[in-house]
Amino acid sequence: MLISTAGPTHLHADADPWAVRASAVRGEAHVRREVVCQDCFAADVSGRRYVAVAADGAGSAPRSEQGSLLAAQTIVSALLAPAIRLTRARIVDAMAAARAALADEASRNNARIDDYATTVVGVAMQGSNGIFFHLGD
Repeated sequence: MLISTAGPTHLHADADPWAVRASAVRGEAHVRREVVCQDCFAADVSGRRYVAVAADGAGSAPRSEQGSLLAAQTIVSALLAPAIRLTRARIVDAMAAARAALADEASRNNARIDDYATTVVGVAMQGSNGIFFHLGD
């Protein structure tokens, strides 16, 4: 799985039939305020299936960089499970799994799930079919 947090990070991978290119860069405001980049992306390929997720951690949430990473990884892993068909219901299930993972992480750290706030945008492709999805603002 290609994973990146806190830029500058530039990754690429080629896996027939997909070419993956991604980049994350810490913005000027983050540099000035000495704040970490809360953005992350994850992508992976399994056979003819490709899943990519970009997550934008909420700057106001103290653990959003962890939340964005966990959400992206969880969704990519869930959608690459070999026995599933890519459907709207599976996308919703994958996002629910990410929320459950965030709740578990918050519980383990005696934190609130809101501390891990992130938005998610992604794509799941199989062959010539694909589903784009988004959750958050």
